[in-house]
Amino acid sequence: MGSEKIFEFGQLFQKFDTDGDGRLGRADFERMVGGMLEQFGERGEDGTRRGSRGGERGNGNAPSAAPQPLPPPPAVPPSPVGPSITHYDETTGVPLAREAVASQQALGHTVVPLREAYSRRLSRLQSLASSRLMPVRERLLQLRRRLHGRGEELTAARAAIERETLADAEAIVERLRSAETLKQATLAQGVNSVTAELEGVEKLSDQVARVTLLPSSTPGSMSPSAACAPDFEGTERMVELVQSYRELCNSIDRVANKPFDPSIDVQADDFSHETAERLEVLRRADRYEHALSVKDQMLWEAMQESQRLEEKCQEERSLGQEFAEEAQEWVTLTEKLSDRVNALTVETERTAQLRKENALLARENQELVRRLETLERDSSGTVG
Repeated sequence: MGSEKIFEFGQLFQKFDTDGDGRLGRADFERMVGGMLEQFGERGEDGTRRGSRGGERGNGNAPSAAPQPLPPPPAVPPSPVGPSITHYDETTGVPLAREAVASQQALGHTVVPLREAYSRRLSRLQSLASSRLMPVRERLLQLRRRLHGRGEELTAARAAIERETLADAEAIVERLRSAETLKQATLAQGVNSVTAELEGVEKLSDQVARVTLLPSSTPGSMSPSAACAPDFEGTERMVELVQSYRELCNSIDRVANKPFDPSIDVQADDFSHETAERLEVLRRADRYEHALSVKDQMLWEAMQESQRLEEKCQEERSLGQEFAEEAQEWVTLTEKLSDRVNALTVETERTAQLRKENALLARENQELVRRLETLERDSSGTVG
């Protein structure tokens, strides 16, 4: 295949490479094949374009030549996805038939058997899935188990709190009922006592009513003849009343004068409001917690201030120690200077004494010199 043909194939590849990635996809390949078929169908077997006037002779006034018979339609190559696909172009990423392998290899493309390309990619996919997806799957499974476990923990915690709350509520209700039972027992005892007193009053009233005559048989309402008539029942009642009069009066006075307490010691509004008390305790606990937090903050600030003061005191102690050491050095230096001054004073006194001795020796020396000169003159005069 010549270089011009290769260049033509390159131009055709570049024309149908729509995304510019250097590879022809399936849609690009189908468009390229369709364009080639259309181009091939528009040309005859001799290479002339159909419907062209290349066969006409003479000028434009000459009659047109007889139409040439249409060539048979070209054979459509098999679809790339048909059963004849045996290879795969690694360069363009296009499946190839066996007949197109040589042409693509001539273009410098890498062509491998389709099964080899499939096996290679399948192996890579399996390796990638086992090395990348399996750890992710395992982590997701563990996370799902943890989420389920946390949900069960939440359910168990809610059930435990619910049981505690119900038990506490039942205990509160039981204590409330016990308090009510005690109050009801006290009230029942009071009712029994009042009922006994009331029965005593009713008994006395019945006794008075039993000895009382009927209104028609009272002395003021009876006629003289009826009053003189014998009435054994009325007489019996009157005798009974006369005989029991003092006893009935004493009983009535005793019952009427018997003291009783009209007040009721049992109150209906003194039940223990445990829920409200607990809420109040919680509110106080919140206030106490706030006060404790404020106290902790104040203590922390006090500790920080104490620490700063301690550091400042430590710095001052260090500075005082440095001052003391410096003062000690000055004292030592002063003592050394004093000793040196004393030594210099002694040396000065010795110097003055030596100067005196030197002056005395100088005078003696001068005296000796004069005596020597005198002796020399005397000796020279004697010799002369």
